[in-house]
Amino acid sequence: MNIKIILSVFVFCNLLTSELFPQNKILEKTIEQLNSAEAIEYKVINHYLQKNNGTERIDTAICFFDFSSPDNILGAKYHFKAKHAEQIFDGNKIVSVNIREKRVLYDDQINIPKVMSSLFMINSIYVLKNVLPKLITDSSCKIERLDNVIVDNIENYNFKIVISDKYLDTRGDLIENKGTVSNYFLLISKDNNLPTQFSQIFTDNSGYWKTYYSDIKLEECRPDSYWSFDKYLSKYKVMSFSEFTKSMELKAPTQTGQNASDWELPVVGKDEMIHLNALKGNLVLLEFWFPGCSGCVQAISELNLIQNNFSNDGLLVFGVEFSKSDDSGLHEYIQEHNIQYPVLYSGYKIARGYGVKGAPTFVLIDRSGKVLYFSVGFKKDELINSIKNNI
Repeated sequence: MNIKIILSVFVFCNLLTSELFPQNKILEKTIEQLNSAEAIEYKVINHYLQKNNGTERIDTAICFFDFSSPDNILGAKYHFKAKHAEQIFDGNKIVSVNIREKRVLYDDQINIPKVMSSLFMINSIYVLKNVLPKLITDSSCKIERLDNVIVDNIENYNFKIVISDKYLDTRGDLIENKGTVSNYFLLISKDNNLPTQFSQIFTDNSGYWKTYYSDIKLEECRPDSYWSFDKYLSKYKVMSFSEFTKSMELKAPTQTGQNASDWELPVVGKDEMIHLNALKGNLVLLEFWFPGCSGCVQAISELNLIQNNFSNDGLLVFGVEFSKSDDSGLHEYIQEHNIQYPVLYSGYKIARGYGVKGAPTFVLIDRSGKVLYFSVGFKKDELINSIKNNI
């Protein structure tokens, strides 16, 4: 009888301990799982919603990461396969396959912004692998264990994460940003301690970015042939990113040496209009962008630095949002992404007049009002050299 009582108490204590398991221990198990994986494959659904302007998009892909890569950019290779596209980073070059247009673009002049620019890098398992150890040690992060939730018949540990005076960048680093508060929610499967959902809730509950993970498989590395795009060579047009963007730029009505078309646009969060002709005497950099554009998000930190480094030399930097007719939701978006330069809105007609076909697109205008530089995509060194040569 005594033995039965002791065993009953032991079982009861174990059950009780599992329910009150310290939250960091759960996260540490997830970190251990991810760090032990040589490679990982999973299905992802990214759901972006901005309630104020009704912007919504849902993107799905099969993602594969190889964490054994010796490259010094990511320390990982990736392969993302969506319905009509593939994106590959093999440690040396980036490859983008457009199945509808039967086109392959490649770029072997790689850097962090380029490699991170894929939509499927946002809140990816790669990012979680990087950020989870920081979340449990950084004093700016408060983690609260909520009641477990069941999603698709899977019981999940549920965590609320509040980050103060910092923001989580797309690589999984915590960047100082005084006066801000960001809210995230993380679900981790109770069965295998792997993540099932990671969400960012925007300021004033104005929207969210939710990422869902399923069919996660911890795998081994794949052979070199897996990373090749040779199978497309016979049927697809193959060109470098620089060749493609140059062809797009040549088609644009705005060419270097021309007088930049005049315009007047309102500033987000201010009762103020910016008139291009009134800016003569300054070097003016325009970045045409829209919310949810991953390449635009990647460029933000670099544009903040460009403004800080060259503002005393007469450079003015403006973001021009060109997908919306008003500024609803933009003030919150600017805060969430730490955009430090002025943002103009209602820029659709201006973008069309300048020949903007995608984002981000950059236009640099000299002190007399002539176009110095026009680029589809963010080419950091090229842009900075153009600024330095004309300040």
